[in-house]
Amino acid sequence: MWARLVRSRSPDVKTNGYVDDRGLRSKTIYGLQVGLDATSEFDGATLQEAHPVKTATWTTHASQKRHLKGLRMKGASVRIVGSDKQLGVQERYNKQRDTSIMDERCQKCNGVGQHIQRLPLPIQAKDTLSGMCATACILHG
Repeated sequence: MWARLVRSRSPDVKTNGYVDDRGLRSKTIYGLQVGLDATSEFDGATLQEAHPVKTATWTTHASQKRHLKGLRMKGASVRIVGSDKQLGVQERYNKQRDTSIMDERCQKCNGVGQHIQRLPLPIQAKDTLSGMCATACILHG
C-alpha cells in the first residue's frame, strides 16, 4: 500500500521494502521529496512512524550531495550517509574503502574472548565457545 501511494504521487520513484525497512530511489531530488512526503502521509494514516535516526539519503555522485541537503521529512532535514545497512548487510555508496564496521566488530570479538578466558571452563569448552562467538561477532556484529 505504501509503495502504491508513493508511485501514484511520483511515478519516477522506485520503491523497495522488506517488513519495516522501506526505500526510495529517484533520479530527481523532487521525486525523492514527493516520496518522503507520501511516506509521512502514509505513516500518519496508518499510525506508523519512520524512525528519524534510520532515515537517510545517499548518492553515488558527489556533485549531487549539496542537493540532498534540502530534503525534509516532517519538517526535519534528512541526514546524508556514505554507507548504510540494508537487511543487516553493510552497503557502501561510493568507491572508498571503510574498515570502521569490521574494526568495531573485532573490538567486540576481543572483549567476548577476554570474557570467555575468565570463565571456569575446561580449555576445550572455551575453544568451542570462542569459535562460535567469534564467527557470530565478525559476521553479525
